[in-house]
Amino acid sequence: MYNSVVLIAINVTDDKLYKLLKKAKVRKTSRVEILSAGINEGADVAWCISHEETTLIRFFTDKPPVDTVVHELLHAAIHILRYVGIPLTSSSEEAYTYLLDNLVGRYYKFFKSPKN
Repeated sequence: MYNSVVLIAINVTDDKLYKLLKKAKVRKTSRVEILSAGINEGADVAWCISHEETTLIRFFTDKPPVDTVVHELLHAAIHILRYVGIPLTSSSEEAYTYLLDNLVGRYYKFFKSPKN
């Protein structure tokens, strides 16, 4: 849809996270920026960080709560649309909500739908 990458890591070690970034061919400058941001700094359940065209969401539990998933995916949607030059305004709100809907749908299609 947009020229960007959203990576999701669920309950992985720092080493596996680095390998994921490398395997996904995230630019070295983005990998360094993402990893130097503080892998676990202050996060209990999840964190999201974006650099250039890449957004990484890291969940620290195998089954993150639905509200946390949506929260982190909204960060991704905001970054993606800002990155491609669409600021959040009343006239662009629908683009943000459609993108969030798409990201949440893809997440649960890949990781199976929540029971609640």
